[in-house]
Amino acid sequence: MPGATRRFAPGSGFIDAMNDIATWGDITLIVHTEDGIMEFSGQIPKGDVARGYFNLMGRTGFHGHLRHERCAGIAFLERTFMGRPSATVLFLNPEGGLMFKAFVGRDEKNALRQDQVEKMRALVDRLGAA
Repeated sequence: MPGATRRFAPGSGFIDAMNDIATWGDITLIVHTEDGIMEFSGQIPKGDVARGYFNLMGRTGFHGHLRHERCAGIAFLERTFMGRPSATVLFLNPEGGLMFKAFVGRDEKNALRQDQVEKMRALVDRLGAA
């Protein structure tokens, strides 16, 4: 991908990134495995580390326990996909695969939510993404 469309940050930014994304409002989070593609649309809860996991504090919607220490890197992409602008944060594992990806939400006209795009760019800058 062209350099203008992508930036990378170290996996050590996982907790900061996830707790920042929790402030964005409704997004789409996708987990893609060999057996299926699971999508969640809504707000991601903030989390905290305990017992070796980053624990998402929600009781409904998206919640669970993530192996944050397996995050080897974070990629930030802004590009056209299927003819539409797209912005996403990808969390990469040590094997080079995806842990999951979080997409910037869309408004009622199906356009990217500009407030979330700005928050994503600010997160990129704060994490020192190259």
